[in-house]
Amino acid sequence: MQKSYPTCAACPYEWSDRVCRRPDGKGPDGKGPDNCPTLVHADLKMRALEALKVPEVYEFACQASIQEAEGYGNRETGYAQVEPIKPR
Repeated sequence: MQKSYPTCAACPYEWSDRVCRRPDGKGPDGKGPDNCPTLVHADLKMRALEALKVPEVYEFACQASIQEAEGYGNRETGYAQVEPIKPR
């Protein structure tokens, strides 16, 4: 049996149509390929969202995403123009 790994960077759906971009994680028209983690691991996604209700976990996640964003340039010009400027 061959495993199907997520290919989020090559998602064939428009950014605004993707199920992962919906506030509720699904939406009536949310789309994703067969290996979409948001669709395949819905239970894990819900557990992660529950964990974010712990203030310390939420703060850690916020700080981690700020630090991650600092590694990319051209963020102000839109998603399609973003490029890495320093290694992780």
